[in-house]
Amino acid sequence: MSRARISFVAPLLVLAACGGSTKEAAAPAPAVTAQSGPEVRAEGSQVYDLCVSMFRRDRDCTSAYIPALVDLRISLDRPPGIAQSARDEGRDALISQALQEWSADSTDASIDTVCRNVVDGYDPAHDDGLRAGVEACLAAADCNAYVACIIPVTQHMWEARDAKQAKQAK
Repeated sequence: MSRARISFVAPLLVLAACGGSTKEAAAPAPAVTAQSGPEVRAEGSQVYDLCVSMFRRDRDCTSAYIPALVDLRISLDRPPGIAQSARDEGRDALISQALQEWSADSTDASIDTVCRNVVDGYDPAHDDGLRAGVEACLAAADCNAYVACIIPVTQHMWEARDAKQAKQAK
């Protein structure tokens, strides 16, 4: 069975397109390196905190989150070829693969690394309502409500990143 890494961490890098704060404490946030000034550093800290909170909630809701994320990836054929893999290998095989990857990708160390990268790429000009969407999802009472909320936000994040990249390519 041929398997391309599904990579569930990469989509979270698109959080660099949004910023915000959460009430949940996180590891000390890094300073934004591309810009300077107290406002940018504080905003970077908020982005880091939001990223960590989202990742932790994803991890807490793994049993609902991963199947929903795999379903989204299949429906959008993202990465290219995953829809065919679902037809060839079956959805359950892809979920199993994703859960294996997620066991490493969702550790505190991995979360910290990804969220530091998010801060490094943060651009406040590209919020596009994503921060509010993520914050609303984090407020969901249970995992099913959270996943039902965060999956459309994830799709929106991907679309925003794609649009930004297409614009930059012109």
